[in-house]
Amino acid sequence: MPLANAEAQAVFEAGVAFALHLWTALSLAVDQEWGGPDSADKRDWMAGVVVDMFETGKDIEPDDIADQLDQIMQDEFDVSLEDDSSYQVAVTCVKLHKDCGAGDFTFASTLKKQFLEKRPSAAKRMLQEGDEEDSSDEEGETVDQEGDTSMGDEEPAAKPEPVIDEDGFELVQKPRKGRR
Repeated sequence: MPLANAEAQAVFEAGVAFALHLWTALSLAVDQEWGGPDSADKRDWMAGVVVDMFETGKDIEPDDIADQLDQIMQDEFDVSLEDDSSYQVAVTCVKLHKDCGAGDFTFASTLKKQFLEKRPSAAKRMLQEGDEEDSSDEEGETVDQEGDTSMGDEEPAAKPEPVIDEDGFELVQKPRKGRR
C-alpha cells in the first residue's frame, strides 16, 4: 500500500534504489553491460517497478518481489539467478516499506551508508544525477581491471610521437608490450 507521507515515500524510493545498487548480481550485470549500453537505466527502471508494486494497495510479500526481480533479471540481463539474492533484496524492500510507513528511516539510512561505502563512484554519480538530470561521467575518472575507480590524479602514459618518413607518410609502430 502506498505511503501517506511524501517524505516517507521519497526515503522509501531512495532506499529501494540503494538496495538494488548494493545487489551484487545486478551490479555485475550493469557494470558489465549484460543488458546492453542502457543497463544502468534498466536498473533504475527496475527500482520503479519495485516501488510501483507497493502502490497497488495490497500487501506485498517478499516472494512476489523476488519473482518479479528474477523475471526482470532474466528478461533484461539474460541472467538466471540460482541463489537467494533476489529474495534477500525483496525482504530488504519489504522491511524498508514497513519502516518508512512507520516513520522510521533508520534502515534507509543504513542502506545509504552501505551504498556510499561500497560503491563510492556509483554513489557520486547517483547523487549528481539527483542534482542535475544531464550529468555525465566525471572527467579523468578511470576504472581498472578490478573495477576500482581512481580519479585520474596520476598522469596517463605518454603517447609516442608519430614517426614520419621522408615521403611524408606516418610509419606504423609496433606496440610495446610489458615495458614501461
